This record gives sequence, structure tokens and C-alpha cells, in this order.
Amino acid sequence: MRRILLTVAAMLIPVGGLTLGIAGTAGAATGKITCTTFTGNASSTLVISGCTGGNTGGSSLPLSAVSLATGGTVTWVSGSTTTSGVPTLTTVAATKCPGYVKNAATNPSADSFTATVTADTGDGMLIPGAETGSVCVGTDGSITALKALKISWAASTLSCTTISGSATLVVSGCTGGNTGGSSQPLSAATLAAGGTIHWLSGGSTTIGAPVLVATSATHCPGYVKGAATNPTAEKFTAAVTADTGDGLKLPGSAKGAVCVSTSGSITALKPLAAK
Repeated sequence: MRRILLTVAAMLIPVGGLTLGIAGTAGAATGKITCTTFTGNASSTLVISGCTGGNTGGSSLPLSAVSLATGGTVTWVSGSTTTSGVPTLTTVAATKCPGYVKNAATNPSADSFTATVTADTGDGMLIPGAETGSVCVGTDGSITALKALKISWAASTLSCTTISGSATLVVSGCTGGNTGGSSQPLSAATLAAGGTIHWLSGGSTTIGAPVLVATSATHCPGYVKGAATNPTAEKFTAAVTADTGDGLKLPGSAKGAVCVSTSGSITALKPLAAK
């Protein structure tokens, strides 16, 4: 607790040159949400379920069928959301749809669709994403999945070279993801105790409370061997728990090390990196 409070206090001093790196799970070239089941009717509501990937909770809340036909927002049971543009529809063979009978007077119809994902909250998606799938529409209007709904995006990492400010900080010099190059002003406690960084782009990244472990301060600025007082150093690890619009495969993890001088200033002993 003392080290956490010390770090909070230190972060109220202007800071520069700290590298902030955030990434999703190591080795992930792309991210994907796959949902295998549609249940509902074209004239009422649908539920998308059997979902893996992202942070959907496994299913959507009920949504209007029009949301898929004309573009709109799917709200997942986890609380995250995914917004897609108007889909491009292509008629495909319905021979594998429920209720299809060869040469029958009436049969189900089937459409494949593609759409652009324009916004997402909480699924670690880099915007824009791509959405594909195929559905069967029964003669009674029932909708089922012919092919799974797949939402995919490129995985990404974030790297920010500078933190500046006092009680209010700005994280800047950012590359990767979709940050807009900088954060909006945020409380120093957000980084010291865990919280959400809001980026200029409108996206955000949420980091849990860091775990601090004392480490050698011999490479910290101002360290003098044998001196009565010297800087201290802390290694830290933290979980990346949520992200909107930056392509971080969740959950992610962050780690690094900082020096805290006798006057309370903070500098990077090791860059903050995450995977």
C-alpha cells in the first residue's frame, strides 16, 4: 500500500520520456468474434448466440431484425456493443436451409452478407472491422444461420513515448491502434491505481490496478552508491481489461519498472510494455 501511495504522489509531478506500450495477447495477428446461431423472426427480434472471441458474454441481447438488414448496433450480454454499416446482400443457394424441399412450390431463401464494423466498445476491436455471414429466411419469416457470423479485425499494439503534466496528465507520442496520437487529459491516479485512458480518437483503454514489487534502483537517475538517501525503484504488472477501437486482444497484460527520486519525481527504469 505504501508503495502504491508513493507512486500516486510521484505521478503528480511532471513526467517525461516514459514509454507506454500496450498490446493484446502475444502472437495474435488478427482478432475475431464468431457467432454460430441466430434465433428469431424477420418481422420481430433476433438473438445472436454461440459467440466466442471478444467480450460478448456469448450472446447478444434481443435486437430488431432491421438492425442486421440495414445496419445498426448489437448490444452483447456483457455490456459491450458492436456497430455495423449497411450490409451488402447476395442471394445464395438455400438448399441447406431448414425446411428446404427440392422442387417445392415455396422454399426458404438465403442471403450472404458483408458489412463494415464502424464502432465497438469492449471487445478489443481495431476499427474498421469486417463482418461476414449467411442467413436462411424461412417461409414463416424465421431467421437461422446458414454460415456463422464472423467479425474480424487486425490485431494491434500501442506505444506512447511521453507522459506530461502534474495532477492531470496527458499520454502522447502514441503509435499503433487508433488513439489519435494522444490521450485526453486524465487524472494521475488513473495510471497509479488503475482506470481508463480516453484517447483523442474517442477510443479508450482500461488498465487494472498495478502490482508493485521493489527492485534495484542502481540504474535510476540520482543514485549514488553508499549515499544516505537514494531513489527507489518498483517493477509493476497490470492487466489490460478493456479496449475500444484499438485492436487489443483481451485480456492483455502490462509490465515495466519506474524510478521514484527522493523528491518524488518519477522516470522510467524499464519501458511499460504489454502483451
